[in-house]
Amino acid sequence: RAHGMRPGLWLAPFGIDKHSKVAKQHPDWIIRNNEGRIANSSYCGKFFYGLDATNPHVREYVYSCIRRAVRDWGFTVLKIDFLYAACLEGNGKYDIGISRAEAMHLALQTIRAAA
Repeated sequence: RAHGMRPGLWLAPFGIDKHSKVAKQHPDWIIRNNEGRIANSSYCGKFFYGLDATNPHVREYVYSCIRRAVRDWGFTVLKIDFLYAACLEGNGKYDIGISRAEAMHLALQTIRAAA
């Protein structure tokens, strides 16, 4: 900071590794495709899961992670990536009445409120 630089963090708040604690502790938070299988949210050579932004528990979790990064750890720049993971296609969601666009809106509202 003394040299005019600001700390930044690159994160994917709605994407989780299949071996993560979140995936193991909250499998109901993961979006599933129309066949009931976990939806693939990766196009970067690695399979990772998308967290369901229609689920209020997911939004609470993401909010707390973003809030911690900004308020507790002092990051002033966030590079938010892989946002599409929050609104993958499929009927395996908490609220199937919410469109993919509305799910993305909920995801973005959550991030903005936390930051």
